[in-house]
Amino acid sequence: MKKFALLIVMFLLTVAVADAQGFFKKVGKEAKDKTADRTESTVDKAVDKAFDALDNLLTGKKDKKGKKGKKTNNLDEDDEDEEEDGEERPDAGTWDCTNPECLHKGNTGKFCAECGSKRTVGFDAALNLYGVYASKKIAFLPGSAELKFQSFNEIQKIAEYIKNTPGTRLIVQVLYYNTAVDPKEAALAEDRAENIVKALVELGCDEFSLKAEDPDYGPGVPEKDRANLKGLYVVFTKK
Repeated sequence: MKKFALLIVMFLLTVAVADAQGFFKKVGKEAKDKTADRTESTVDKAVDKAFDALDNLLTGKKDKKGKKGKKTNNLDEDDEDEEEDGEERPDAGTWDCTNPECLHKGNTGKFCAECGSKRTVGFDAALNLYGVYASKKIAFLPGSAELKFQSFNEIQKIAEYIKNTPGTRLIVQVLYYNTAVDPKEAALAEDRAENIVKALVELGCDEFSLKAEDPDYGPGVPEKDRANLKGLYVVFTKK
């Protein structure tokens, strides 16, 4: 009798163990399947993101978290220099987009509300709007008042404006903003301004309409607009 009872107990234990093994195998398989599904989903998402990034790179678009892609059609040659020049102010009223594919009218601020093109403010517009133009496109040889060759385009552009706008009178200054200045370089400021005046006169401008000014005198860039300027600037101010 005892042996029979023991056999029944062993049989029940065997069945219980088998059921337990089956249960754990089932649970393990489900967990494995879920993990595989999550892994596959993660890989799919990563691949999708990679293709999106590649597509954005090829089309010039940027991620939503980054800056919005903008078309540009700048009138000046070097957009970075124009950005540094601090020639733009958003309080100058409305303006018409210069992007030929857009030409949206009535924009305010620095960028076109329709296509995102940056507003370009050249020498003439800056003088008419603000009475001052600060250029970083005029450079000099180190330790010298001699102009670098790459300054010619900017000086020629300014000369054309002066010649085509009778009555224009300008103060010319070489100034440093928000940067440490070597005293020897600073001492050359007025000589450099005079060389710019000479270059403009050689290009046909009236010498009596131009005045080279010492950096310690004259208007320069208004204080409220100096924060974004750094380094050497040639400042033209309407008299």
